[in-house]
Amino acid sequence: MESENKSILWLPLQKTGTNKYSGILSDDSLDRDGEIIDKTLLMKWAGDIDKYIPGLIDHQNKVENLVAKLINPHIIKNETEDRYALAVEPIFFESNPKAKMVKGMLDEGANIGLSIGALPKSSEIRKMNNKDIKVWTDAELLEGSFTPIPANRNAFAVVAKSFKLEEEEISKYIKREGEEFVVYSEDGKVLGRHKTKEEALAQLRAVEANKKSFDEELEKKFEQTENEIRYRIREPDQFDKFRSKDLTSGVRAIFGRKKGSDKWEIQAIRFDKNKFTIEQARTWINEHKDIGKSINIEEENKMEDEQVKQLLEAIKSTSDAISNLKKEVDELKVKKSEEDEEEEKEDEEKEDKKLSRKEELKHITSEAVKSVDEKIIQKDEFSLRDLINLKYGNIGFVK
Repeated sequence: MESENKSILWLPLQKTGTNKYSGILSDDSLDRDGEIIDKTLLMKWAGDIDKYIPGLIDHQNKVENLVAKLINPHIIKNETEDRYALAVEPIFFESNPKAKMVKGMLDEGANIGLSIGALPKSSEIRKMNNKDIKVWTDAELLEGSFTPIPANRNAFAVVAKSFKLEEEEISKYIKREGEEFVVYSEDGKVLGRHKTKEEALAQLRAVEANKKSFDEELEKKFEQTENEIRYRIREPDQFDKFRSKDLTSGVRAIFGRKKGSDKWEIQAIRFDKNKFTIEQARTWINEHKDIGKSINIEEENKMEDEQVKQLLEAIKSTSDAISNLKKEVDELKVKKSEEDEEEEKEDEEKEDKKLSRKEELKHITSEAVKSVDEKIIQKDEFSLRDLINLKYGNIGFVK
């Protein structure tokens, strides 16, 4: 299908595992409008692995329609038919309700496919089966959209089987080594060795079935709040007391004490939304499947009890030191008070002595005056000068 500015080609999308999808973004088959994208252009797009490919809904360039990013662009080749396809893997933005809708529809079996939006740059006409066919040789890949209406003639199952998407996924986990077929896990660990491919496939299907069951149970245990992503391991009503402990940056465990016992277990794991997306939280839980068992709760309790004991001892030691310091301060206050009282007493004694001496001098003066006055009264014969000198001292009169 071709518009004035953008060429669009639809091809099917299929689920390859829990929360994993794979789709053919474009191939070199003839679409309903009689046009082909050249395999060299597909290879060019696949080579630009760092290109950001937005996943939209119905090619509508709106923020609310941005539901995924399309990653890992790579070429799949059908050797038998000499055909090429560009495959991608969508990573959904689950904070967008429309992304959840698309994922839910895919899980329920809806026929939703990927349709490219590209800006055509050059094309040429080639003869194919005696017909003139337009072949796009250069174009700028703008986006890939989730749409329900195919533009490509190939049916859903036909294209998927033609390019063997399922077998491509299987080849990641089953490898032939000598005479054996070895089954690997996603992280590269050997899960089993078999004489036939059928036996290896049987083990892989069993592993996938268990993984699917685990992932389905996993989904039920996740819930989100404004600030956290919560993964519930055990129901909270099994416990009568809770406490939390940081496990790593952005991840903390909620411990619960079992009702009627002293046993502590992990009740939930909580992820900081500033550091984890829901996908990253799922990945963390997948990598720590035995999280409820792997942490020795009793050892944690002993360690924390010892820490509490040490803290209490430190508090007691500090309290004793404060008490001793307070006692010393009180003793210094008493000593200072006694010294002040002693000093005050000495000052009072000095003042008393001053007053006593002053009174003594006053008394002597008074007695002297009294004696003079008496002699005057008795009309003792004194010269005026003698009287003045006696009463006031010698003031230097001259005869």
